[in-house]
Amino acid sequence: MTDHPSPLHLTLDDDGIALATLDAPGRANLVDDALVAALDELAAILEDREEVRGLVITSAKGHFLLGREPLGLLALADAAPGLADDALLAAIAPYGDILRRLEGTAKPIAAALSGSALGPGLELALACGYRVATDHPAAQFGFPDQRLGLMPMAGGTQRLPRLLGWVGAHGLLSGGHMVTAAAALEAQLVNEVVPASHVRAAAKAWVRGRLAQRAEPPFVVGQKRKPIAVASATAAIDTAVSQGLSLALDEGLALERALAAGLLRRGEVAALVRTLVVAKGEADKATWRPALPVADLARVAVLGRGPAADAVALAARRAGLDVYVVADADGLDHLAPARLGGRKIEILFDASREDLAAKRALLAAAEAVLGDDTLLALTGPRLRVGAVAQGLSWPDRLVGLHLPADGGVAEVVAGSATSAPALSIAIDAARRLGRTPFRVEDGEGRFLGRLYAAYLRAALDLGPTVGAADVDAAARGAGLAEGPWSLARRLGYAGVTDLLGEEGAAAVLAALKRPPDDPPPADAGRQLMAAVRTAMVTALAEGLVNDAASADLLAVLGFGWPAASGGPLGSFARR
Repeated sequence: MTDHPSPLHLTLDDDGIALATLDAPGRANLVDDALVAALDELAAILEDREEVRGLVITSAKGHFLLGREPLGLLALADAAPGLADDALLAAIAPYGDILRRLEGTAKPIAAALSGSALGPGLELALACGYRVATDHPAAQFGFPDQRLGLMPMAGGTQRLPRLLGWVGAHGLLSGGHMVTAAAALEAQLVNEVVPASHVRAAAKAWVRGRLAQRAEPPFVVGQKRKPIAVASATAAIDTAVSQGLSLALDEGLALERALAAGLLRRGEVAALVRTLVVAKGEADKATWRPALPVADLARVAVLGRGPAADAVALAARRAGLDVYVVADADGLDHLAPARLGGRKIEILFDASREDLAAKRALLAAAEAVLGDDTLLALTGPRLRVGAVAQGLSWPDRLVGLHLPADGGVAEVVAGSATSAPALSIAIDAARRLGRTPFRVEDGEGRFLGRLYAAYLRAALDLGPTVGAADVDAAARGAGLAEGPWSLARRLGYAGVTDLLGEEGAAAVLAALKRPPDDPPPADAGRQLMAAVRTAMVTALAEGLVNDAASADLLAVLGFGWPAASGGPLGSFARR
């Protein structure tokens, strides 16, 4: 479309139906200035060239359009509090204006969704008259904006309720839920679901069928509103949907934009974007991974019993892996290649109790069955990789891979003998399980395990007469995702024992059984957070994690520290 590399390529068939293909060079399809300019040029072509009778918008990638470019969104969030009303609204407007312009060209437009369409990507699809989605199980559709303290800014809160009604739209808009293609079809968010190879043809067939029908008249420029201050993204979305349905579409779009501007004025948005988008995106790259081929994983085994073992097995099954579970040494023979039709276990996730002597003996027995080409991954929160490796024949195949049950992270720990291939396979396994991998050094206790332990001890220190439910409420009131006693119940007695030892676990169990007598101190939430922050600083000083930014991100993603704060040490707070 231009002489410069473009994120959008246009071709025109003999029947006058154009195909606009999203294909950002070198990265995922994201909304940025280049895409807005390309869409603006596309709208001009639709308006000015009579030979272009209809349009299919699709993607050359395995996804359609995934959201806004992170650094551009961060720059907007950082600048928003200091911008005048008109300047802020003007900064938000271009993408939404282009979608409305495309929508108003009076020529039929269909979206051929080759994969996931999220946030602004789904807004583009909603601005099209017809939506055909691939049946690929990984394709997702929804609005994750709310997790960043934001809301849709280009018509999502206005077009979706008009399509699905208030109830159907609210479920997708509020809470950031994603749906599969099948669920999107059932909800009537998309019109067809077909195999990936048929997506473009189905979209084009709809355009061809519409060409003989009378189109809607082009839109007229709508109204403007000043930014509207709101308490939260949830409140903004509720207001946009409930009030917008009673307005003309252009008035509703102006309301949505004003509410979005009000959200951008909140300082927490920049911290959320910096933490959950920019910093997480960098962590996902795992640039410290050895430069080796990506492991093609198929079969794994989980060794152990209890909540930790169950959680690892469930995560592996959800990732599409063949999973074999054995409770103890007596079941190891079932993992022998001869028992599996000649197939080999590629990773053994060890989720057995954190007892050094017992673990050495158990893994030595596993080596005898599995051989020297199976990765042994310690999933527990405490034992050193190097200490366990001393009892093994092939210590180079041992790695730490702590997988918290309620977090999208993995702590990857290399011992002194861990080989580069073993480390790279561990990182690949973390990614396959949908986790962000973090490098943690081989110390006494994993980083998150130390935070959990400090959290539980701080809860015990609040006193023997304070009720567990009140303590959890104080923690949540301070912004933490989960209270300490809720964490203890989720970990179970064995998991708490791995963190605090038998005596500490017994104290936690007694606290959970005690009836409440006294309310917690007024600053209970701050006391709990201070204990976690102190444990984090200690871990940093010991070199368990290499830098404060990694520690902050781990605390947010893995522990549940409030992301809007920028982390316990404020690495991602507003700058």
